[in-house]
Amino acid sequence: MAIPNELGYPRPLTADEHDLIEAMLGAVRSGVSRYIGQLEEAEVVGGCGCGCPSIDLVVASAVTDAAPSPVLLADAESPEGVPVGVILWARGGCLSGLEVHPWDGTDVFRLPHAETLRDLRTAG
Repeated sequence: MAIPNELGYPRPLTADEHDLIEAMLGAVRSGVSRYIGQLEEAEVVGGCGCGCPSIDLVVASAVTDAAPSPVLLADAESPEGVPVGVILWARGGCLSGLEVHPWDGTDVFRLPHAETLRDLRTAG
């Protein structure tokens, strides 16, 4: 468990973060169903220093010494119209992060809404 800090970590997932991850997991049923149950216990323990909406997650049963690996990849669009890539990460069988990066180099953008997800695919 992370130590609380001035940025408000740890904290629960916001409704938008939860909805986006749930939509990603729900769209690809094969091999990812174990992660759906982890959403309710997942906590946000950090974010990206650049200001993007990427977050680090921890689940109570997480194995923290395993290397992170991508689980799902997708393209989406931020509310500002910025095309973004979205990657859901896991570590040791537990959710560990949601990465959101702009395809066009835009510096400031918000988390995409679940309904803008497209080209969803499993990693690897």
